[in-house]
Amino acid sequence: MQDIILRQYRDGTTITDVHKRRSEIKAWPDSAKRTIKYMQGHVAYGIHEILPQRTAYITMMRDPVDRVISHYYFIKRSPEHPLNRVIMERNFGLEDYARFEGSKELQNDQARLIAGVGKDELVAPAEVLEKAIRNVETNFLMIGLVERFDETLVYLKRKLGWRNIFYGVRNQTINRPSKDEIPNRTQQEIAKRNRTDIELYAYAQEALANKIVDEGPDFVREVNRFRAVNRPYAKLFYAGRRLKNGIYAYLHEK
Repeated sequence: MQDIILRQYRDGTTITDVHKRRSEIKAWPDSAKRTIKYMQGHVAYGIHEILPQRTAYITMMRDPVDRVISHYYFIKRSPEHPLNRVIMERNFGLEDYARFEGSKELQNDQARLIAGVGKDELVAPAEVLEKAIRNVETNFLMIGLVERFDETLVYLKRKLGWRNIFYGVRNQTINRPSKDEIPNRTQQEIAKRNRTDIELYAYAQEALANKIVDEGPDFVREVNRFRAVNRPYAKLFYAGRRLKNGIYAYLHEK
């Protein structure tokens, strides 16, 4: 999504990893801030408060249980990540990892970010959900869904006049089991610790479904046409990514 968005706003200032530059940008004069067309980063709701211009948020939610599963397998194959050592030294399986209290990312992280609630703030789950929904309804263009990425993308194309939205999948954890392959007991353990994320995800699912209905029957046809045209691009991108990962693994075995 980031790559697609960056293509659209080459005529203005775009900032990625804004979480690393917040203090710097806050100190800019308003004239410089007004040139910003797009900011992206791992930030909670509230980043718009450092800008003088009107803003709107876009975010992508993911099935909360699948998100934790993917997170676990991503960390396992990322020795540079701080949590990799925890998993390896403690011999954590997925269920152990889901219970781990040492990382706030594993418990309702999506809802907290959208609500603008800090990881160390003690806020009741119901209040987090209420804040998240209020923020979405007042200052979000939409919450997209990873599981309905193409519909999300075509909707944004229509609303924002985007062009050239073709893509291939990045940041996909390879060689991990699907959600359906994970034991029910483990899925239930993850779900128990992510109830607020699950409720917000259900809200986002309904909201996107309503947007699609409002766009009319030609929206579905446009999504299907886009998928057909994008498929060869996605296959080529995926093949190149597999080759790159294979070379990386081979070099690190030497």
